Amino acid sequence: MCQGLAHHFSGGYLPWAISPEHCFQASIASLKERCPISPKLAGVDLRSPSKPIHVAVMGVCATGKTAVATLLAQRLGLDFVEGDAHHPASNVAKMESGLALTDEDRWPWLRTLAGLLEARHAAGRSTVLTCSALRRSYRDLLRRAVPAGALFFLHLHAPFAVLSQRMSGRSGHFMPESLLQSQLDTLEELQPDERGATLEVSGPLDAVVAEAFEAVEVIEALRTGPGGG
Repeated sequence: MCQGLAHHFSGGYLPWAISPEHCFQASIASLKERCPISPKLAGVDLRSPSKPIHVAVMGVCATGKTAVATLLAQRLGLDFVEGDAHHPASNVAKMESGLALTDEDRWPWLRTLAGLLEARHAAGRSTVLTCSALRRSYRDLLRRAVPAGALFFLHLHAPFAVLSQRMSGRSGHFMPESLLQSQLDTLEELQPDERGATLEVSGPLDAVVAEAFEAVEVIEALRTGPGGG
């Protein structure tokens, strides 16, 4: 196990959403030192076109999905896809005006992401995708796009106070702070039958990414090992 992964950190506020690029390279160097490839993944090529995997980094706004997913993708050597970049302009305009998206607003976006996963899987390309994936039905749609077991979710979670502080400190993002509570009200947490893990993200970014890496490591070892799918 990577050092420190048994602990959840409650340290100071880290404005990941403001300038994650400032700490990416330092974090990658730290992760390579603290968290080398373990025997569980030795010999398992996550980029193999014969058995691609897809990781959806989910959660409400300000949990650091883009920062965590970008670093995780780099650590795993997989492609990163920013789900928010596929929102139609009408959704972005609605959120910028402080209005919460409805299911009717989200379904076309989710179908676009599902189609993207389906195409990437058919091409043998693994993915680390960011997507809020707030409802079980949203996640079910994404899961149906690829073979059973090929997609799992990393749910990033933090207390309301941490998320609110992060949102108040960032700029240049279309999601206003006023929509945080709406997303929390919509959120349906991962159920026991859903392949994935929930990570507490109040602490340092490199520790969160290390724990995310281990979650991928364990789940993929189960999938590809004896008796795996």
